[in-house]
Amino acid sequence: MEKEKIVQLLTAIKSTCSHASLTGCLGEGRLYLISVYNELLPHINTILAEQSIPNLFKPLSSEASMDEVGCAAILMLSVLE
Repeated sequence: MEKEKIVQLLTAIKSTCSHASLTGCLGEGRLYLISVYNELLPHINTILAEQSIPNLFKPLSSEASMDEVGCAAILMLSVLE
C-alpha cells in the first residue's frame, strides 16, 4: 500500500475520532475504525523498518476508545509525515 494512501486513511481516522469525541456522534463506528487501523499496521511497520525505525505501534484492542484510536492515528501520522 502506498504511503500517501496510508496517510489519507490515518488522517480520516484522526478526523473522525476527533469529531466523535467532541460531538458524541459516530460512536458505533469505533470498532470499524479500530479494524482499519489494525489493518494498516503491517504496512506502516514495513515503511518504518525501511527507515530503521522499530515497530513502535501495536494493534489496538477492541476495547479502545475513540480518543485512543485518534491518538494512535495522530502519532502514526507524526512518524510518517
